[in-house]
Amino acid sequence: AIWNTSLSSDKIAEHAGAKILDYSNYGNNGTRRFNSTSDFGRNFTDGKFSKALVFDGVNDYVNVSDSSPLDAVSAVTIEAWVNVKNVTNTDQQAIVSKDRSDFRSFMLNIANTASCANKTKVERGSSNLICGNTVISPNVWYHIAVTSNGTNYTLYVNGSNDNSNTSTELPNLADAWLIGQRNLAGADAEQFNGTID
Repeated sequence: AIWNTSLSSDKIAEHAGAKILDYSNYGNNGTRRFNSTSDFGRNFTDGKFSKALVFDGVNDYVNVSDSSPLDAVSAVTIEAWVNVKNVTNTDQQAIVSKDRSDFRSFMLNIANTASCANKTKVERGSSNLICGNTVISPNVWYHIAVTSNGTNYTLYVNGSNDNSNTSTELPNLADAWLIGQRNLAGADAEQFNGTID
């Protein structure tokens, strides 16, 4: 590639596939964890807008280190465009999570459980907070978002209110945010199989 500007080491790492850069003012960069630390862009694909990351449902995820702007203890909005390959291959597929063991500071996932079959689910603290109403189909792009003021939580699918609930639990764990999987008692779990943009 030929560049007409100087590149930082972060930008070079992103181009090589090892780092995901946060272009906001906060600089919450992520580190890609795939079959190898640097896959030279093989896990990028066409997304809903420009490029997106492909997750294989086995061992692909992005780790974003804990920082105070990401504590999510009061007002927060988390959103992503997702395209899941298979919605029935596991109980849950994490879109984004911040947790350890069975205590979740926050988790947004695609669920395939008896109580929330093939729908988007929000988990907070020790509870399953929201199960959406929209059935998620494979190989279709969905815009998934959850907003909260610290007490009221609303789940949106494709811009429409899909369900809401309240919770007074405000757990904050000093753990990393994971995109594409969760940390279950120190082990990788509930990997996402599809594309996240």
